[in-house]
Amino acid sequence: MGTVGAAAGARPLGVTTAMLAAVAVLGTAAAEVDVLERRLPDRLTGPLALAVAGVGLLTISQSSEALQRMAVAATITIGTAGLLLLVAPAAMGWGDLKLAPSLAAATATISWTCFMSAVGLGAVLLLSTASAEFLRRRNASLVPYGPSLVGAASFAIGLSTTG
Repeated sequence: MGTVGAAAGARPLGVTTAMLAAVAVLGTAAAEVDVLERRLPDRLTGPLALAVAGVGLLTISQSSEALQRMAVAATITIGTAGLLLLVAPAAMGWGDLKLAPSLAAATATISWTCFMSAVGLGAVLLLSTASAEFLRRRNASLVPYGPSLVGAASFAIGLSTTG
């Protein structure tokens, strides 16, 4: 990820590509483990957080606004996910709480529109997954969040490369 980020330089599209690479590689691996084992391991969420932070630091030469968006989005996400974890611990796991801020920061680095697109799409994907799980097993409390969150973030970041 560091090599991708260094090669990207300070060009906006380069930063977007580096962020997409970090989310696609580490996020997809985390989502796959989440589906198979119903957990998000630190060995994947930690490096994703570091990769996102590293790529985010590359944006300093562009403007500090991107870093501010990253920090605000990650903070909002930690607060929201933490509250959900406290209120409904069966609905969300600690791994989800560790994954979500990285994805929020990754999308917010691009723009607020990218962040909000990922949040909206993530909610739709998660609701769809929970509904399908409920209809299939009548137990929607065991829905992995990872695939929905990573898929939404990847789509939103990828979409921003076309605009």
